[in-house]
Amino acid sequence: MTLGRVNELAVADARARAAEIMVAAHQGRDVVGEREAAERARLTLADAYAEYTKALKRKEASPKTLLLNDHNWRKMLRPHAGRELNTLTRREVRTWHEGWGHIGPTAANHGARLLRTVYNYAAKRLAEDLPPNPCVAVEFFAERGTRRLLSWDELPAWWGHVLSLSNPVRCAYWKLLLLSGLRMTDAATIRWEELRGEFLHRPNPKGGRARAYDLPITEQMLNHLRRSSRGSPAVISCEPLGLSCR
Repeated sequence: MTLGRVNELAVADARARAAEIMVAAHQGRDVVGEREAAERARLTLADAYAEYTKALKRKEASPKTLLLNDHNWRKMLRPHAGRELNTLTRREVRTWHEGWGHIGPTAANHGARLLRTVYNYAAKRLAEDLPPNPCVAVEFFAERGTRRLLSWDELPAWWGHVLSLSNPVRCAYWKLLLLSGLRMTDAATIRWEELRGEFLHRPNPKGGRARAYDLPITEQMLNHLRRSSRGSPAVISCEPLGLSCR
């Protein structure tokens, strides 16, 4: 067993520690096991988040998921990075969530969900004796969606507005969304090599590469895409749309 480096541990301290280990051995105690248990008990929120992020990357999670987690971490959880997980209480986690409410109810809920997920990951993969997840005490804010559905009768007027757009890329983009049912980011990140005959391959949709799929594409959809490309490797360029394509 290594007690420590020569330049880090005084001789007197080394002798005292060796004597302590000898006593523990006579008592039948597992000194190494006790030390490892103490290290696990000091598992911090930052440690758990880092390990959880590594796991997501190994599973090839969507870059958008990683970016959202990073945003919520920096915005809400990073101030508590040094907290040991086994010291978190239900009362304070609930207080954190209530305090995040000033950012917005949806953002606060995202922060609490990320904390809950990281804690569950740590309990399953990193530590054997964590208390129950303190996030059970969180009362999530009601989230009101701002989107509404277009009725069938409204579609002709919407289509006319799309046709009147001066930017051809935006025009093709909105047409594609309606005709394909793709998510906004998926529609804005199509490349020509992903068009495979009568199918459009989406290699990295929401949920990561494990959920890649092929979407049937009509001749009408393909014609809209051809008119928008302007010779670019990307079928639809994100810049004119004001979207992030990372």
